[in-house]
Amino acid sequence: MAKATLYLDNRATTDGSPGSLKIRVYHNKKAFFLPTSITLTPQQWMEGKPYGVIVNHIRAKQWNNFLKLRMMDISSELLKLDVEGKLKAMPIEELKKRLMLLCGHVEDDETPADLIWPILQEYIGLQKNSGTKTVYQQTASRLMAFDSHIEKRTFNEIDVAWLQRFDDFMALTAPKKNARNIHHRNIRRLFNYAINTKGLSISYPFRGFKITPEATASRFLTIDQIRQLRTYPIDEPHLAKYRDIFMLMTYLRGINAADLFTALKTDVINGRLEYKRKKTGTFYTVKIEPEAQAIIDRYAGEKYLIDVCESWSNPTDYLRKMDKGLKKRMMFTLFVTKCLKYKCFVSDRSQITPEDLALISSVNDAICNYFKVA
Repeated sequence: MAKATLYLDNRATTDGSPGSLKIRVYHNKKAFFLPTSITLTPQQWMEGKPYGVIVNHIRAKQWNNFLKLRMMDISSELLKLDVEGKLKAMPIEELKKRLMLLCGHVEDDETPADLIWPILQEYIGLQKNSGTKTVYQQTASRLMAFDSHIEKRTFNEIDVAWLQRFDDFMALTAPKKNARNIHHRNIRRLFNYAINTKGLSISYPFRGFKITPEATASRFLTIDQIRQLRTYPIDEPHLAKYRDIFMLMTYLRGINAADLFTALKTDVINGRLEYKRKKTGTFYTVKIEPEAQAIIDRYAGEKYLIDVCESWSNPTDYLRKMDKGLKKRMMFTLFVTKCLKYKCFVSDRSQITPEDLALISSVNDAICNYFKVA
């Protein structure tokens, strides 16, 4: 009897880059493959019984359920053909065509070139930044949740009306327009990639569907508020360090934490920090003022500008600690012993001035807006 298994095809990839997960069918000592439209790195695929399992992936649960159902359908069809006595003598080409139709695919040489799903998976695989890749994977997840036939959709089927329905669907769980715009911009980039790189002649719905940002309240601190934050006495050394690094980011023109933590001492040239931003690759040169230099000297590393990467194996963990310390502890213990907002008590509320409360609120909002780690 024929047998179906799952196979991660990494033959055309190098350095652990994503490969295509395929269904491999053995029949009469020969094998053929069926596509799944899923791409995984070797670390995201675990061999095992009955078919293997996807791990360490944002859509692992959804895709594992999908694969389970797909493999059950194929196994049932093979069993049916075997019981009817048709399987053993069936040519492998005929069996492949039958199973392709069962899975909702056409033959490889008849696959439309403008299918959106395989090009989306290809584009995700091209992203080198892990954060960017995750955002595109989230977009793919939203598309799959909205349109169960997205794997068969062509670019020309994605029109203004479809995009509006997709927006209405996302609004059910993401009421903020700017959050939904992230996915719309990702889809627009995919259209541009298909046109400019793949050379596809497709309609472009974003001439009619406009991605407009929604205005939000400013959460910037005033100069006086920053001065109050800078000079307020703090007894706990780790909270003082959190505050100092936050001030250092301010002095260095809002440098991103990932860029600051990985900056080397050798990146300082003639009193200026020169670096390329990890997210965009944009080159920056920033003068190190005396206030910034004092903080750098206080927390200097042996190799790095500051010692975070030398003290923490994963700087993201430190950023998370820093985030929570500033938002949930420091900002509220600076002015009150305990805060009712966090289900505690206030020791002497008469000592809290309206200016203190305003600073607490604005600083907390600013820090929530600055840090992206939840």
